[in-house]
Amino acid sequence: MASTRSIGLLVAVFATLPAAVAAQGRHTIDSAALRRLQSETGGAARVGVHSATGAARSVRLERGASGALATGRAVSAQEKQQQSLAFLRKYAGLFGIENPEAQLRLERSRADRLGETHLVWRQFHRGVPVFAGQLRTHFSSNHQLKAVSGTFVPAITLDITPARTAESAASLAVGVVG
Repeated sequence: MASTRSIGLLVAVFATLPAAVAAQGRHTIDSAALRRLQSETGGAARVGVHSATGAARSVRLERGASGALATGRAVSAQEKQQQSLAFLRKYAGLFGIENPEAQLRLERSRADRLGETHLVWRQFHRGVPVFAGQLRTHFSSNHQLKAVSGTFVPAITLDITPARTAESAASLAVGVVG
């Protein structure tokens, strides 16, 4: 019965997500941040835009371009975290981020078999994790920031105060599924 409740609750929550995201409106990419990024990468930066949010979904250098998205090498795990946050702070307007330290939390970091490091940043809204809100910063094997990708839901205005008790939500979810 507990698994049925969990599934029902997830269905009820997921069913409301498209309307909640649509209610937020589309983000307009900060043109000054985009110009600054292009200038600092010699025009080699490519920005992909998320069709639903209007915010940047990916930032990377074009294929074959040398260099990095940020200056310097970040060798240690702490340096990679700091460089990631500095990049996200500097280009917050591309993603719709208002305060990286408050809206993003490092969830995990892993090195792959090629020696590249990938940091996963979870999005939070007033302390509550945002479904599918996740940005990844990617470092090359020579410790340079080479790409940022993922989905950040900008300008969330939803109230986080529950409108139902947990019992009421579980009952409703089970009723919808059953």
